[in-house]
Amino acid sequence: MPANGTTTMTTGELQQLADRMVSRGTSRNLVEQITELQDDCWLAARVIRTLLRHVSPSDVFHVYGTEGEPPR
Repeated sequence: MPANGTTTMTTGELQQLADRMVSRGTSRNLVEQITELQDDCWLAARVIRTLLRHVSPSDVFHVYGTEGEPPR
């Protein structure tokens, strides 16, 4: 990571992060993956905070369940 703490991520990398978090969060071997899960949670929190700087406080978001986003 750069010295200033800034990380540039593509949409694909963000999707991979989300996929890893879902996979690790439901893993039966969670204890073995705890370090990676901690790293992903920390990074995901930073991403969420960064994204929130670009939206209005009055915006509403739809958070979908395990089935994912419905087809458009």
